[in-house]
Amino acid sequence: MISTLVTTVLLLAISGQVYDSTSATLVSQSAPPLMGSIAFSPTPQATVSPSFLPGKPKPSPTPAEETPTTETPPDDTEIQAAIDSKLEADQSLAGLGITATVNGEKVVLVGTAPSDAVKARVEKMVKAVSGVKQVDNQIAVVIN
Repeated sequence: MISTLVTTVLLLAISGQVYDSTSATLVSQSAPPLMGSIAFSPTPQATVSPSFLPGKPKPSPTPAEETPTTETPPDDTEIQAAIDSKLEADQSLAGLGITATVNGEKVVLVGTAPSDAVKARVEKMVKAVSGVKQVDNQIAVVIN
């Protein structure tokens, strides 16, 4: 039995592993540091263009340097809010009860109008809202 214990300790010592009695697990020892010299290469230094020095105006960017400005198109909720506010703001249209439903930048208009001119005016106003790609005008003209 003692020979087994001695053999186990000897094998653990040779393999570089030590028994950690606090957590009952084997802990690997790190290798000793290598002796020798370490060569460092110089860090490249940034160069400063004279045109960017303080007090000098920055040159205008070339077309390749310009970043394109991409506006995100309004989503359906924003389009719906814009249409609703336009319909409510126009006193001649507010009482007609016209409903606009937006789905995928397509607007469906439902309701009644007193004339073809009012129906066309509502459609034109809705088409002018940013983000509207298509209008399905289902407004019925009802003449009293």
